[in-house]
Amino acid sequence: MILTVTLNPSLDLTLFIPELKIGKVHRSQGEILIPGGKGINISRTLRVFDEETFVLGISGGLTGKILENELEKRGIPFDFIRIDGDTRFAVGIFETQNKRPTTVINGKGPQISSDKIYELKEKFKGLISNSKFLVLSGSIPPGVSQDIYSDLLKIAEKYPAIKVLDAQGTALKIALDKKPDIIKPNKEEAEEILGFSIENKIDLKKAGYFFREKGIKYSLISLGEKGAFLATEREMFLASLPPIKGYNWGAGDAFLAGFIVGIKNNDPIYALKLACSTAYVKIQKLELEKNDTSLIFKLIDEVDIQKID
Repeated sequence: MILTVTLNPSLDLTLFIPELKIGKVHRSQGEILIPGGKGINISRTLRVFDEETFVLGISGGLTGKILENELEKRGIPFDFIRIDGDTRFAVGIFETQNKRPTTVINGKGPQISSDKIYELKEKFKGLISNSKFLVLSGSIPPGVSQDIYSDLLKIAEKYPAIKVLDAQGTALKIALDKKPDIIKPNKEEAEEILGFSIENKIDLKKAGYFFREKGIKYSLISLGEKGAFLATEREMFLASLPPIKGYNWGAGDAFLAGFIVGIKNNDPIYALKLACSTAYVKIQKLELEKNDTSLIFKLIDEVDIQKID
């Protein structure tokens, strides 16, 4: 089982308009509602590959009930700590006329009390022992300490699950000390930790050495249209497919899910290729479906891999 933890889930509402004009009133051409939050996004993609996954998280209010209902529709099992506050919305605006990257506005999320975090940790202890992978991913909601991911990784230390972390800022920096097996910041998130800009292969090598010295087995950095970087314990690679425009929202989560599926074969190059092809197909759709896997696997051989010496 692949356990994903989403502390700050969301209902992701995508609105389609011809062109976004600041300060103007718009009429949407259509709306789509999808259960979101990074861990949930990863679980949704894992289900496309028929992987067994389970979502642990926090939800509340009417939006929380809708979120749970949407997960049930997709056949994704979950256990949420219920709170009084409302699960947040995230709004994506896709411009059909110029097809610019989706404009996303993420809600802050509800306040979470310490007793609810204690309850979540107790449920976590009962789930981690049966998990082959643990995925800690997404933003930290109000009221929750930035060391929450570090705490969960500490609980998971005595279990054999492969630990995956996709966080940012202070939460990422603190949790690195627990040496997760896999990390996947994007370029901006990595730069915040590294203290320097990533502009070329030399900078990527420096980043790879930095995370390698932290004891990270597989360090991934998503680079948007420029592809993705992988540092293993011995080698570093840059992977890419031809740039494509579309629904960039959630592509990084699809990328990480693809890597998790691929790394089960203990082949990091194959996993990197599968991650890239999964994200590539995701960019063309708001939500992946099971019949998309044939195209995903077909694209694997088209991923360009360059070894960075």
